[in-house]
Amino acid sequence: MGSTSVLVQEEESHTGLLVFYPVYHQKKSDGKAGSGTFSRLRGFALLVLRLDYLVAEALIDSGVELSVHIVDNTEPGQQEHIFGDIKPNAQYAFSDTMDIAGRSWRVDTTVSSSAAPMQWASWLMLLGGLLFTALITAGLVHLIHRREVVESLVRRRTSELRMLSSIVANSNDSFMITDAREQDQTTGRRRIVYVNDSFTRQTGYSREEAVGDTPYLLHGLKTDKKLVQELSDSITQGVPFRGEFLYYKKNNDSYWVDVNVVPIKNEEGEISHYGAVQRDITDFKLARLERENLIGKLMDSNEELARFAYVCSHDLQEPLRMIRSFTDKLQSHIADDLVNDEKGRKYFGFITDGAERAQNLISDILAYSSVDNSTAKLERIDGMELIDNIKQLMAAALKDNGGRITHDALPYIQGNKTQLYQLFQNLINNALKYQKPDALPHVHFGVTDAGKYWQFSIKDNGIGIEQRHLAKIFDVFQRLHRRSEYSGTGVGLSICKKVVERHGGNLWVESEKGVGSIFHFTLLKPTLMEVNNERERKAS
Repeated sequence: MGSTSVLVQEEESHTGLLVFYPVYHQKKSDGKAGSGTFSRLRGFALLVLRLDYLVAEALIDSGVELSVHIVDNTEPGQQEHIFGDIKPNAQYAFSDTMDIAGRSWRVDTTVSSSAAPMQWASWLMLLGGLLFTALITAGLVHLIHRREVVESLVRRRTSELRMLSSIVANSNDSFMITDAREQDQTTGRRRIVYVNDSFTRQTGYSREEAVGDTPYLLHGLKTDKKLVQELSDSITQGVPFRGEFLYYKKNNDSYWVDVNVVPIKNEEGEISHYGAVQRDITDFKLARLERENLIGKLMDSNEELARFAYVCSHDLQEPLRMIRSFTDKLQSHIADDLVNDEKGRKYFGFITDGAERAQNLISDILAYSSVDNSTAKLERIDGMELIDNIKQLMAAALKDNGGRITHDALPYIQGNKTQLYQLFQNLINNALKYQKPDALPHVHFGVTDAGKYWQFSIKDNGIGIEQRHLAKIFDVFQRLHRRSEYSGTGVGLSICKKVVERHGGNLWVESEKGVGSIFHFTLLKPTLMEVNNERERKAS
């Protein structure tokens, strides 16, 4: 609504209001109010309101001498006269401010002292007219606001579409759109209606060559027919599909792509098109195939090496047993001659000791090679039972050196019982072996809860390890001391590390020279059900 205007169509000029209403061409609607969309402007509807007619109609037959005075107070400090005058000597006066189409009006109404009692119906008619004007104005404001909202939404959607279009056009991935309804008359396959620039670079086909053809132009002799059928079935069912295909370029070079196909639906919820994103994964695929091939060869090599170590260990044990056996017999045979032959006795001692160390080394190699990747024969193992067995086995040695083994309440664990027994025994043996001459050995076996793992620790009061040696003590055949000081083959800790890793855990050490060491390792927890089943089995 505009401000007041002077109407000059008649002989005298009058003050009135002009109300403008824009008229648009409206597209189809879904039947809901306000759901139609607007296009071009067709024109304006104009409503002319004369205020003197409106006031006169409100006061007709009232018999009341009523005066109405209206001014526009919209602009601060300025008043624009719109209608009427204020009568002097009025007995009754009424004033109010109204918002009309964004304008602020003050309406002053007066009744003279000689007038009859006021007819309130006339007041209602006047106010009703003004209210009618206000409602028209509010409707106009609503329509204008709705148009602004629609225009803002259109601008935003246009910007988003422009951005998405730019992303698709300039993406390194290939985009293809096929029409769900437009099919090749011969094969019945869906035709391509759009490809981006990356498609042309990736395949060598121009946009003109691809559009109108079908996606099968990329298929070749080694394209997986079974996977193609799975893709076709997914399209028929209207569900997304993803797979890796071997495709062929225009020059017949093959390449691998990761294909992701999704259905695109129209306003009626029907599938109108299919969108396919194709990413070139040739380098990744070839690298993965090469890695799988190398892993296969490495596994074969490891198995062959394990078999070789096993055979060698068994084959070498027999001649060593013969050396020890015949050395003992030879010593017995010439015992009288050796009584006064110190060098002879010493040489026989070297032979016996060397054969014994060779046998121990072969046994350790055999144990190391037997720790395979499968950790077969997994069992639920009672940790308390395991440590008790080890303590009984070492009872005699502990009595001789005055040592002792203490431990926390150990939980159930899961794994290969033979290997875990070997792990516990090797670590405790090491803790008892590497001791200071003047100290009584004390080994404590502890455990803490580490989420899905149990973290075990074996703490000793032994000689400790220098920091520079900590990184290599788990290497095979690694020894830090002379054989004359401490016996061993240098394989024990390597076996421990391999056992722990094959059970999904980690093994590490903390140590201070002259104070002692703490070996830590983690093992996965068995489930609560497995623990309960094992307890019930033992109880029965």
